[in-house]
Amino acid sequence: MNSFDLLHLLYKFQLEAKLPIVFDKNKVSNPPADNIQVTWLGHATVLFQIEGVNVLADPVFSDYCGPQGVSRLGYKRYRKPACEIRDLEGLIDVVIISHDHYDHLDYPSVKEITKVAPEAQWYVGEGLAEWMTSSGCKNVTERRWWQGSKLTVRDKDLTFTCVPTQHWCQRGIMDMNKVGVPSTSLYNHNIYHPAIITA
Repeated sequence: MNSFDLLHLLYKFQLEAKLPIVFDKNKVSNPPADNIQVTWLGHATVLFQIEGVNVLADPVFSDYCGPQGVSRLGYKRYRKPACEIRDLEGLIDVVIISHDHYDHLDYPSVKEITKVAPEAQWYVGEGLAEWMTSSGCKNVTERRWWQGSKLTVRDKDLTFTCVPTQHWCQRGIMDMNKVGVPSTSLYNHNIYHPAIITA
């Protein structure tokens, strides 16, 4: 073991001590009906539970982020996600994708979500709907900046609005900035959430 490996182990030990990975399945399965609960699942993946509606943002659960079939050429995850997708079965109403970078849009995770939440509503930036439907997503809404989408979920009327953000996107060699990069705000009769997710 060289000194770099030793420092790396020491850092991971300190990280686990100060910021342990915790997932309370009971708490996530029983969110407050009249409030907000936010669970960070790792990197950019967050579960927002808003008055009983479950919104999953940028779901990445794989060990590697990279191109389909050769994902090991991409980046290895530093820490495991807080849970697995199957732990969220019955808890995914809406999925928001902020942009198409591999660490925010993961093909194996998308495929698995389509199995545990086949009726989930997907909100994506302009130019991503075709990729999403070819990956098995049924209910995909593609949006441009300032476009809002009304949705009734679990008897709650919500409006998801695509708002501007400054970032870039790319999945392949020749597709830089070919899809939109939205942030999303969420509004219902009680709560306004500016930029629920940003790139």
